[in-house]
Amino acid sequence: MKPIGAYGPAFERGVSSPATGVDDSQLTTVSGYDPHNYYKHFNGYVTVREAIADSMNLPALRTLMKVDIDYAFSFAKNLGLNAYATIANGGLYIEPKLYTKVLDRNGKELLINNSEAKRVMSDSTAYMLTSCMESVNQAGGTGYGYVRVGNIAVAGKTGNTNDDYDQWYCGFTPYYT
Repeated sequence: MKPIGAYGPAFERGVSSPATGVDDSQLTTVSGYDPHNYYKHFNGYVTVREAIADSMNLPALRTLMKVDIDYAFSFAKNLGLNAYATIANGGLYIEPKLYTKVLDRNGKELLINNSEAKRVMSDSTAYMLTSCMESVNQAGGTGYGYVRVGNIAVAGKTGNTNDDYDQWYCGFTPYYT
């Protein structure tokens, strides 16, 4: 969710980039909310790329605070259910289809299901997100050593539920989401 709801909107608005420094330190909101990282410590000043690779929560929250929350929500919603496919498509949303065409036994098209592409983020934002999310699978990233698809670069994001009940990975290549 961090690349979709915090970093993507910030990249798109031009208020952040993979090299932007962001603070990973304790933050308590006026309502008393006291978020922390999965591993219970803070890393000080880090780049956005490092924050994504190591799944840091506080830099994501601070980045989100630079962007209007309504804009961030709208940005995430426009990416669609399979947001990572939209990122992999260079910022183009293509409505998922069950089929592309149906042929009879002679090869004649019976049904065709054309998809229209809609630009929902700039190609530069999609490139920066992809690049940062590839760092998740490199040395020091939370997905390092777990995901490999031949020699193809894989971009993704790890996550877990409360109390580590579930751990998950969502990712994409230029060919698969």
